[in-house]
Amino acid sequence: MRQEIEDHVKLTQNNVNFLRSQILISSSCSGSGGNCPPIITQSLAINTSQTLSAANGILATNQILNSNVNYKAGNYVILNPGFNVEANSSTVFKASIEGCSQDFWQTSLVGNGTGTSSFSSGTLTLTGNGDVNLDSDGFPFYNTVRSEDVTIIARINSISPIGGMRAGIMIRSNFTPNSKMYEFILDGNSNVGKLKRRNQGANANFVGFLASPTNGTWLKMTKIGNTITCFVKTDSNPSWNEVVGWDDHSDNDLGSSFNIGFNAYNSGNSQTCNVIFDNITINGATLN
Repeated sequence: MRQEIEDHVKLTQNNVNFLRSQILISSSCSGSGGNCPPIITQSLAINTSQTLSAANGILATNQILNSNVNYKAGNYVILNPGFNVEANSSTVFKASIEGCSQDFWQTSLVGNGTGTSSFSSGTLTLTGNGDVNLDSDGFPFYNTVRSEDVTIIARINSISPIGGMRAGIMIRSNFTPNSKMYEFILDGNSNVGKLKRRNQGANANFVGFLASPTNGTWLKMTKIGNTITCFVKTDSNPSWNEVVGWDDHSDNDLGSSFNIGFNAYNSGNSQTCNVIFDNITINGATLN
């Protein structure tokens, strides 16, 4: 039986502020989804429609700007002073007590990135604006939580064939803009590349690249302990080839629990990156 406490408000040209007191939406039910983040602390503004889910709780001090947003948590949602909803005539904010599914995926906005996601019948469509840039990242991140060794495979069916467009597979310690991470991308210039940030707060660096077709490129990333290895193949050349570089790929301590997933952004370009992923598998299981 699902127990839900809901704050479901359709707002009409209003600005709803929670500035003087804390609002607590809580329940005694359990919501411990196996791959849900336990707690989400949301301080960055949200300006795209999305759902945030946590196994235990959500702590919010952020703005919601003219977007339909749903907060779901297993035990509590706390709207702290500073939480703010700026609404147009169709804005809906909803907070409910509801646990995560066993294999829960969601789109999280890292840093000041913006974008959208759509997943249907095994195909993931992402649009993204932002960058992986030195010590401050920003992009939409379609992700889930893992704590075990993992192999991620996906084909990039289509990406905007423009310089600076980048999309691919990422493993990330957390959602802060300068967290430790490892990324394997395809760009609009027909190259695959590996990027990593070795330490929280450090700069991100390229650690290997290789030419590849813009579309029909398959990416594979394996994480075994602290060792991450990347491979590429194409529709026309179906043998996996390791993308080697000048990094020691065995020093990637991303923590006992980390986020895996897919991103898209437009590094150094004002146009939105549009990308389609398909044939996605996680540890051999098809994502559908």
